[in-house]
Amino acid sequence: MTITTRQPELALLKYQPFPSAQNPCFSHMLVCSTAPLEAERPFRLALTQPDFRADFDNNAQNFAQLRTHLFDYFQRQQSNGKSQRVRVVVRIHGYNVPLKSVREEYKQAERKFRDDACRLTESPPDDYVLFLHYAWPSERIGAGGPLRWIRAMPMGLWLLFALGSLLAFLAAGWLAAIGQLCLGIGITLMLLRMVTYFRDRERASTFGVFDAVEMVRALHHLVKEVIPDRSYLSDLQSGKEPRISLSFLGHSMGTFLTTMLIRVLTNVFDPEADSHLWSANTQSGPFGGPSCPPSFDEQANERQREQLAQIGDLFSLDRLILVAADIPVWTITTGRSNYLRSCLRRFRQTFLFVNDADMVLRLASTLANYFVFPSGTRIGGYRLGNLSIKGRTRLQGYGKRVGDLSELELHGALRTQSLCDESTFRCQRWIGYPLNVIDCTDYDDGGRYLSVFTARNAAQRFFNYTATLMAMLAGSLKLSKIDGHGGYFQGKFCMNLLYELALYGDSNSEQPLVGTDDKLRQHQISWIAIPSHQPGFD
Repeated sequence: MTITTRQPELALLKYQPFPSAQNPCFSHMLVCSTAPLEAERPFRLALTQPDFRADFDNNAQNFAQLRTHLFDYFQRQQSNGKSQRVRVVVRIHGYNVPLKSVREEYKQAERKFRDDACRLTESPPDDYVLFLHYAWPSERIGAGGPLRWIRAMPMGLWLLFALGSLLAFLAAGWLAAIGQLCLGIGITLMLLRMVTYFRDRERASTFGVFDAVEMVRALHHLVKEVIPDRSYLSDLQSGKEPRISLSFLGHSMGTFLTTMLIRVLTNVFDPEADSHLWSANTQSGPFGGPSCPPSFDEQANERQREQLAQIGDLFSLDRLILVAADIPVWTITTGRSNYLRSCLRRFRQTFLFVNDADMVLRLASTLANYFVFPSGTRIGGYRLGNLSIKGRTRLQGYGKRVGDLSELELHGALRTQSLCDESTFRCQRWIGYPLNVIDCTDYDDGGRYLSVFTARNAAQRFFNYTATLMAMLAGSLKLSKIDGHGGYFQGKFCMNLLYELALYGDSNSEQPLVGTDDKLRQHQISWIAIPSHQPGFD
């Protein structure tokens, strides 16, 4: 009888403690899902190749090192009598990012953390931070090549090509036109396979989400195992001690994976977690009341959000950062189409980084989702990452201020529409949970990274879109630095802002935020902080 060994779902490829391995207070890790890019393979092929073989062989050693550091940290903190807390930050990449590219992202962040290690040595934080780069199985555009695409073609597509070729080249008149139409449909389907968007989306929802759940569960189990003081563990579970902070930094399709992950992680059958279902109508609960009732009871809202944020025995959702979000713009509206409201309201702070000139979302993603997202209008099918803040280019438009959803708008090809319009979105001005929208369209850091120029009116926007698209295409040839979709991580100021928000949040006692109002104005970034309810409302 042959005994088969079950393959692991995850691999811990990289592990770097800061400021030193002898006295760490910050661990930077690269965690990889081992799911294959193609269903026929039993394992992720990249992990068996020479570039990653050494990293994969150190998988168990890296995990043992993490276990030792956590155990030593809790022992040291208890002997010092300090308040101890572990903070976990998970960064999730987007579409068209193979494992090799994720490793480059890891190295880029590692250089930044190494530069900051001196501050950790001089003034170590009370908390232990785990920063995880999570690599789900994403595929490079065009991967596999034409031979593999042809070999995987279904019989119906072969018949479509055969019929189209027969009619297009041997028939005449309307039959030839039908043949050309068949060929066009077949070529379109082949192109959709080549760009791998829907394949990545399938892998994100099928493997990426559930392997990330396993990652969080493994950390949950590890922390319970390494805490030597059982009484402290009981206090942590009961809420007497602060729970482990769990934050997410998602980019592009990684925001889709992140929001799905939160919905899976949350125990919706917990009595405390589902009590909100009856808060609006004690008689009929969710079956008779409005679908998304507005709530202006701030204290009740805060208590509800704290209950909903609890994940398992130890974790509490803290910060959610969505960058170039490849999810529908309806996600932050107050109507029934906001199917992610139950996810977003669980976080203490939510930050949304947007770029009006993100041509990947504006053209490619919107086109791809035209086939799957049930929108009845063109502008209703736009992605969340293409939001814009009204009047950002006017006097005092840059910087940080308090606002509401009426200050957010979408720029279509021919018109501009506010989220609080009366025809499409019909959104209320407050959504019941706090939201920060950070518009980086005009971001300047000694050079442009997200758009070619600052468009101050509707006529200029079209030329900015065109120029930005051309610059992004030139960027693939190393002729331009403009990247309207991923440029958030290229400029030093914006990258520092992203990581500081992920690590510390908007207001923290450990370190002043780099994104002060003067700095935001200097770098042409507009930030609107939207409270959960109307200010001054009692």
